[in-house]
Amino acid sequence: MAPRCLIDWESFGMHVGRLLSCAVANEVASRQVKDLRRLLSSGSRGNWVQACTAIVDILNTPGSLVRVEFTLLAAALIKCVKVPKDPRQLSLLATLSESMAQRLEEGDPIDVSMLSPKRIGETMRAIGVAGRSPPTAVARLRDLLRPHLLATIPDMGPLQLRHVAWAINKLSLPWHAEINMAINTMLDRVGLASVGSDELATFVWAVSRMGGCNQRFASAVAVDWAGRVGLPGVSPEAHALVLSSLGATAKNQLEVVRLFDVCSSELDLDNFKTSELASVLWAFGHVTASTLDPRIWKICIAKFDESTIRQCPLHSIGNAFWAAGSVAQSSKSDSHLPLAFVRHLAELIVSSGLDGFTSGAISSIAWAVALASDGGPWVERVFRHLLSSDQCPIEKGCLAEAWKPLEMATVLSSLTEAKLLDAFPAFTRAATEVVVHDIGTWRPTAHNILAVSQISNALWSTGQGTMLPIVDWAMANADALTPQSESRILWATARMFESSALREPPASVVAFVSGLADRYRSRDGHQYQQQDVALLVWALGTLRLSHYELEERCCVLARG
Repeated sequence: MAPRCLIDWESFGMHVGRLLSCAVANEVASRQVKDLRRLLSSGSRGNWVQACTAIVDILNTPGSLVRVEFTLLAAALIKCVKVPKDPRQLSLLATLSESMAQRLEEGDPIDVSMLSPKRIGETMRAIGVAGRSPPTAVARLRDLLRPHLLATIPDMGPLQLRHVAWAINKLSLPWHAEINMAINTMLDRVGLASVGSDELATFVWAVSRMGGCNQRFASAVAVDWAGRVGLPGVSPEAHALVLSSLGATAKNQLEVVRLFDVCSSELDLDNFKTSELASVLWAFGHVTASTLDPRIWKICIAKFDESTIRQCPLHSIGNAFWAAGSVAQSSKSDSHLPLAFVRHLAELIVSSGLDGFTSGAISSIAWAVALASDGGPWVERVFRHLLSSDQCPIEKGCLAEAWKPLEMATVLSSLTEAKLLDAFPAFTRAATEVVVHDIGTWRPTAHNILAVSQISNALWSTGQGTMLPIVDWAMANADALTPQSESRILWATARMFESSALREPPASVVAFVSGLADRYRSRDGHQYQQQDVALLVWALGTLRLSHYELEERCCVLARG
């Protein structure tokens, strides 16, 4: 007789109950995850916050049966950055990022491998939107994501490549390997012809700002974009981004110049806003090898009025002034139209009462206005508006803290060029105080060397109290000076000496000339322009400094 199997029906029932309970719980958890994905996929910001909050609650609940996959965390992070006004955003960002970082550190191969190139690109964009000062967990997630990014970029599409380049630029990350890999992927696998204009424009802009716009990439983009000029569907913003990016980083490349020639004659500007027109002008201000068609200046003059100028960012207005001045200076034909545009824009600024310009914009406007100056009363009106107390508090503290030396120097030089320096004694006095007290702290960068040259030319008439600190600075930074800056500083010093009651040059000036002679011996004569030689010869004669070797050297250079 077979043995009887005794069943503990009570235990069996409990086991079955647990299985059923677990199955129900899993079903509930699965349904909850589906609901969360549905909320995140909706177009409602309220739903996004609700889903992110629910996910964070799950993460903070010990022993929760709901498994929040890495892809769901990434989807939540992407939506979370889009609700910046919600007071819970930072805490949600921190928790989501920390959980993602932990998963990456743990290296769960199944979890992380589910993160597609599309999702990684979107996650990088979300991290970029979080900004340069995000919660610590976001920065940690960014760094842990980098190896996965390198492995995934070759498989990305154009939209994801744009996201990656945009985020790296937004965060100013020194991720040059990623940028180069993205460029190569865009050129070699994706192909520029298959990329949408807006996607390509943003990618080019981000890459150029990161210094990655190499010759191969710039040439390929220029050739491709020339074929898009005149095509329907290409936005004015895309044209402006590509032209400004290539103009700033690849202005001397033949293909880029050809693109600008095509745009000059064929680009339809009818639908361009003033901000986009300003960007196009700024681009042409760099690519002076291309001639800007007169029609563009006429369109710009017609487009900018008291209403539309207010729609243009102030820094873009400053860029437009700079561009017009740059084109006028290098114009192969007539500079009348770009300078007419400068006057038109300048009078609009005054008549519309535009204010709030940065020191950089003020210096660009001042420089262009001085170029366009015809001695008329409009010039002084513009300077009065720019240098009013509302625009810029005229005091040493403001100039020293808010202005770069070259910006201050450009305004001084522009006032001098327009013969208006004496009409603005408050600005001149404040600038002089900055030079006397602060010039010793200025590093000998190319911009600061140019600034000191311009300042010496503008302020020599203020006397040795201003000029001697300039000479001291020039001696302390002699190795960094160019022949052009040396000759102009010495010329200004000689002008100061000529107009003073001094009987002989100060000792520091004599020492400066002696050092200058030593540098002349070691330099190639091709570094000197005829004007440099003329200024030096005049300065030596005016200072009554008989430096025979230097004078002979100047004569040799003058004979060519």
